[in-house]
Amino acid sequence: KKNIDTLLEKKFSKLMKQKFAIFLPYGRTSLLFLLQALNIKNKEIICPAYTCVVVSHAIVKSGNIPIFVDSSEKDFNMNWDKVEGLITNKTAAIISTSIFGYPVNLDKQHHVSTKFSHIVIIQDCAHSFSAKWNGNEVQQFCKAAFFGSNISKIITTVFGGFITTDDYNLYQEIIKIR
Repeated sequence: KKNIDTLLEKKFSKLMKQKFAIFLPYGRTSLLFLLQALNIKNKEIICPAYTCVVVSHAIVKSGNIPIFVDSSEKDFNMNWDKVEGLITNKTAAIISTSIFGYPVNLDKQHHVSTKFSHIVIIQDCAHSFSAKWNGNEVQQFCKAAFFGSNISKIITTVFGGFITTDDYNLYQEIIKIR
């Protein structure tokens, strides 16, 4: 199968150290398409309470239910110490967000993702292109990451967003949806 990625997508995937990048009209479209490509429907998606409204909108639009986690007092990111208590048999994904470039705690994320390996971790990197936790770029520790590239972001295309992943099958499914 031939990859149909553009030069922009090739450059972005290289910059983010991921195999694939898909450019989309908006960051919110990226999350919506990711949830559709992962075939997540009628499930609970854990996400930070402190986030852009487009995150919960994409979750609802995809036919899922947002479950909000309060922020950590230390960094304003999602409080990973509270995530485990919110996981139910309906939980399908966790959206791990690095708020304004401050990286998520990958150690705590890893603990949860190891204990609940059936739950998909999606990195929200809208404001955190290549944010690093202990030298590790957060977008590399998940099934897929999504980025916003509108006028207010670190890298801008005026409008738009990206998905990055190392999963070829997921990449192909997103391309079909796009």
